[in-house]
Amino acid sequence: MNKIISLSPGIGLCVLIGLAAEFLSAAVPFGAVSLAILIGMALGNGLPLSKRFSSGIQFSEKQILSLAIALMGVNLNYFILRALGFKSLLLILSGVVVTISMALI
Repeated sequence: MNKIISLSPGIGLCVLIGLAAEFLSAAVPFGAVSLAILIGMALGNGLPLSKRFSSGIQFSEKQILSLAIALMGVNLNYFILRALGFKSLLLILSGVVVTISMALI
């Protein structure tokens, strides 16, 4: 329980950055994950953050960000996948499963 409480401030900050990126992604020509990474880099390098955020931010960097980057590859157009065919789709899905599995290890 103490672990969850110690991670909460940093994860909460990352969630706020993610929500801001999702909102702003409608106005810029790239996705919310890329925008969240840029906002996080600017915030982390531009403002001094309290030590209480560090463990949650590190958790988000290692676990959540890896999964988000792997899931960015899933963001493919259905019609492109349909044109590729069933065998290609199976190959792509296995690659995604392996990538997500490796991110969680």
